[in-house]
Amino acid sequence: MSDINQIKQNIKQSLPKSGTKAKQFDSKTIQHINSYPLVKDIEQLVLSISLVQVIHQQLVVPIYNFLITNILTISPIYEVAGLFDGLSLYALGIFDYFFIELPNYFISLIVNNFIKPINQHIIHINNQFLKPVENEAEDSLFQIYYTLKSIVLNATSVAYSNANEIQSHIVSTFNQELKATSKDKSTLEKNLTASYNTGVKTVKTINDDYIVPLKNQTQEFVSNGRKNAESFIKETRDKIEPKLNGAAAELNNRKDDLLKNNSVPVPAN
Repeated sequence: MSDINQIKQNIKQSLPKSGTKAKQFDSKTIQHINSYPLVKDIEQLVLSISLVQVIHQQLVVPIYNFLITNILTISPIYEVAGLFDGLSLYALGIFDYFFIELPNYFISLIVNNFIKPINQHIIHINNQFLKPVENEAEDSLFQIYYTLKSIVLNATSVAYSNANEIQSHIVSTFNQELKATSKDKSTLEKNLTASYNTGVKTVKTINDDYIVPLKNQTQEFVSNGRKNAESFIKETRDKIEPKLNGAAAELNNRKDDLLKNNSVPVPAN
């Protein structure tokens, strides 16, 4: 019985005394997890449901407050929880570096030195021949996708507009040619003559208004294309090689610092 009484006495001594301010376990790991944007968005989405919000306020929050003020403050639970919280926070720091910070760094490197120049080159080529487009996602990894999407939409719109314009021109030309035919000819002869003349004039119009300008633009662009491509490749290589070497060196240095200078955190008392 004396052992049982001794255990009871130890528990009573571990509990906060009345009239004194009770200490509260403050989990840095939970705070760190709640700082992630994805976690914030999910939490906001889940709590937007009325039933979940009521359960959270009436059940989850009171239980959590009871645990951090009455259970996790008892020694040695407080010390063990603090050690576990410190180890978890240390692991999250390593996770953030290798799976968030480094990927974001290399994505930014790729976007600024590869995707962005290529996207601008695509826009330049498009603006030489088709309706000009703007860069809708300047710093996005998917900016080439959005640029190509805009080009396809513009090309479809232009093709539809040109088709309607050519169709209207054919009808107008046919009516003019039909009126210009000799009245002595039969209806069949009039239609055949008007159709032939309309076809000849339509081919000439398409050639003069569309094919010849496009051909001239293409020849001019191709004549300068090789020079521009070589210059573009050289500039991109000159930009990316030093940054890749610097990134590799920085990665090695930061990895060594992370492994040497970081120790297991000591829980706060």
